[in-house]
Amino acid sequence: MGNQFLDDLRQADVLIHIVDASGALDAEGQEVDAGSYDPINDVKFLEEELTEWMLGIIQKDWRRITGRVRSEGVKLEELLLEKLSGLKITRVHILKALRDSNLKAETVDKWTDDETKAFVQSLQKIAKPIIIAANKIDRPNAEDNLKRLEEEFPDYLVVPVSALAEKVLKNLEKKGVIKYIPGDDDFEVLTPDSLKKNELVQLEKICDEILKKYGGSGVQNILNK
Repeated sequence: MGNQFLDDLRQADVLIHIVDASGALDAEGQEVDAGSYDPINDVKFLEEELTEWMLGIIQKDWRRITGRVRSEGVKLEELLLEKLSGLKITRVHILKALRDSNLKAETVDKWTDDETKAFVQSLQKIAKPIIIAANKIDRPNAEDNLKRLEEEFPDYLVVPVSALAEKVLKNLEKKGVIKYIPGDDDFEVLTPDSLKKNELVQLEKICDEILKKYGGSGVQNILNK
């Protein structure tokens, strides 16, 4: 991960991960046949990157931390807080991660590598949760992948999104063709005579297949969260 991304990540409370729900972009961002790529892979990759990043920070002083807990009786959460406060991670985050991973702070020196990683994975989900923006929701395969994303990542908010629909509506609103408030599940056509028949058909499709079906384009919904 690049330095700028890491700087942003340190200050972030929530991460918005945009994935192509239609499965038409691969891991490198290259176009592939729709449905041939699994967007779940993208989320798992980001999770693993975040875990390894946080784990690397903790492991730099892990022996000292575990030694002080064992020999001096210092609370693990206090030592980790010193280490992780720059990431906007709080004592509450750490204590909840300990509970959720079913690990005892007093025996941290006996944690296995897998247990330490499980704790960090839990901490990531609590302190740096991911909102999954399932983009291109109106495309083939997208609805099925939306359900799969929801099942695979029950701890995350998965939002159906059509960034293209939002862009189209905002552009028309700016031109005075329609009245549209971002986040609404409908719009009003103000100057229908300025639109061609196929443009009106496309607007009806956006309204019926995206706005009405999912309660909006999803873009504003994510920002409101």
